[in-house]
Amino acid sequence: MAEKIKIQSLSRALDILEAISFGSLSLTELSKSVKLHKATTFQLVSTLQLRGYVSKDPKTKQYSLGLKVAALNEALWQRNSFKLKAKPHLQNLSDISGETAHLAVYENGNISIIDVELSSGVLIVNSEVGEKVVIHSSAVGKA
Repeated sequence: MAEKIKIQSLSRALDILEAISFGSLSLTELSKSVKLHKATTFQLVSTLQLRGYVSKDPKTKQYSLGLKVAALNEALWQRNSFKLKAKPHLQNLSDISGETAHLAVYENGNISIIDVELSSGVLIVNSEVGEKVVIHSSAVGKA
């Protein structure tokens, strides 16, 4: 089995991005969330901010995902031919069933939602692109 290499600072920076992906956080909240000293968190988040992966609201002093993350996401989906080919079928499935339709892929024991076509009905399932769900506890996983 190949030895796994882990770069601690990179792993910590990714933990920060994942933490603020759930919502804006202050430095103190972020530090607690990723279980790092406040000074270490500040250094990492400042570097991410300089590179555009994190933005800081000058009024609230809270950190959130930066536009660079959105640009990377857009680049990924523009080049994802699977998603582009599936889009018309996803829309058709939602139109025919009157329900929200999901496009998902298997990833490490979970299902990752890669596209959602919302229904026009009264009841709408609120799933987000990028959301990970356990296979056995979701309709899309069971399907």
